[in-house]
Amino acid sequence: MTEAGQHEITISLSDGVREVAQPEWDALSDGSPQLSHAFLSALERSGSVGEGTGWEPMPLLVRRAGQLIGAVPLYLKHHSYGEYVFDWSWAEAYAQQKMAYYPKLIAAIPFTPLTGARLLSPDPLIRQTMAHALLECMAQLELSSVHVLFPDDSSAESLEQLGWAKRQGMQFRWHNPGFASFHDFLMSLSHDKRKKIKQERRKVQEAGVSCRRLCATEITERDWDFFYKCYINTYLEHRSTPYLTKAFFEEISLTLGEHILMVIAERDGRRIGAALICLMGRACMVATGAH
Repeated sequence: MTEAGQHEITISLSDGVREVAQPEWDALSDGSPQLSHAFLSALERSGSVGEGTGWEPMPLLVRRAGQLIGAVPLYLKHHSYGEYVFDWSWAEAYAQQKMAYYPKLIAAIPFTPLTGARLLSPDPLIRQTMAHALLECMAQLELSSVHVLFPDDSSAESLEQLGWAKRQGMQFRWHNPGFASFHDFLMSLSHDKRKKIKQERRKVQEAGVSCRRLCATEITERDWDFFYKCYINTYLEHRSTPYLTKAFFEEISLTLGEHILMVIAERDGRRIGAALICLMGRACMVATGAH
């Protein structure tokens, strides 16, 4: 593929984000930890995505004169788990017509329903090129469909300009309009809502439950072990299988530690629950559990 008066543009599929130089990938990302090379490559190296998981990494890369100028976090999916977008009815419709819905292509951050850049490039022409390339990949691989999950406005605009169908979803999010304290937040609510929240918080205190917040280097190996035990237990109670391996958390604790907040709940000196929040000025990923 060539642009008039410019160097040739090449488009390829890689075996994983880990095959791309970290500075190249991060230069195109939107700054969120979940879109970073460290996060996505940790998923690959830890076995959270890859062979046997139903998530086959194949990021789309666009280069000009050898320089990476565009990228898409792309996966070949063999099921619909871990997407937080429910397309089971589509798969059933395909099955009723004796057609194969899986595998499919998705551009997404695995296990993270966070809106953000999916067509990674500051150049709208390159974003459109990648949107078109995704359709070509779908056709060449003879797949049922290609999906871009939770795209930001610039990615969505590039897709819509090429006629992609838009699927509407709903998320409930809380944005801080400038509250300086939790008290300020409570005072913005109606009397009944404020009373209910105070009652719920009082019940937790009366039950003797307290929470410790740990950041970065404050989190010990013992804390990580307890958190992962809680994480696994939560899935077992729901008769499900954990998506993320212990090796994944071990790696991000080293590479993304400055973005991580761990909360441990205790009662009578005994740990009873844990939550992990990965953040960059806003909550991005939350994994919780109870022992």
